[in-house]
Amino acid sequence: MIVNHELKLVFVATPRTASRSMSAALMELPGSKELEGGRHRNQIPEEALGYWKFAFVRNPYSREYSHYRYRQKNDPPSPLKQKTKDMTFGQYVKWHVEDAGSQEDPPQAEFLRNIKLDLLLRFEELPQCLMKIPRKFADRILKRPYFRFPHLYRLTVGQDWRNAYNASIAVQIQTWARQDFIEFNYDPNSWITSDALNPGSDNQLEKAKECQKNS
Repeated sequence: MIVNHELKLVFVATPRTASRSMSAALMELPGSKELEGGRHRNQIPEEALGYWKFAFVRNPYSREYSHYRYRQKNDPPSPLKQKTKDMTFGQYVKWHVEDAGSQEDPPQAEFLRNIKLDLLLRFEELPQCLMKIPRKFADRILKRPYFRFPHLYRLTVGQDWRNAYNASIAVQIQTWARQDFIEFNYDPNSWITSDALNPGSDNQLEKAKECQKNS
């Protein structure tokens, strides 16, 4: 989590949603601080509860594959990456959703559950979705020479994550990340289609847009 006391802004860094890129950009701004507990901390300090807060979410299927590729890379090394780096994707998903892995990387809805966001952005809509950030923040964040998107770790560039899925693996993710599909309006069938979003229903993104309009 990045807090900027000068701008009164909080970025909640949901893992594997381009959070590293946005965090790097924000840390270049005067007044920014990465809170104790790391970039992926999800508890907002009391003094920042009234700040403007935003985060990204990502299609649960794509996000799971990104987790898998990141841990295969094993750079920098860690005990967790060492444990999972030789698994097939199917083995990794089973470990993640059935065993201890989900404690390390919970579904996005769970990660963001107790946070009242002012804006929720989609990884799939980068970089255009950044224009939804209010101008008083965007002028400081986006018009900097160091700002680059998409994310810094390009582990899935050139790969169609759908190729890694079959029906059995998809069902495991649908069950484990059920609230992600519901709350963030992702299509459970997107593992076999090119449409990641599930159009036509109410969701947190629309509510976040309303918050932005009223800010």
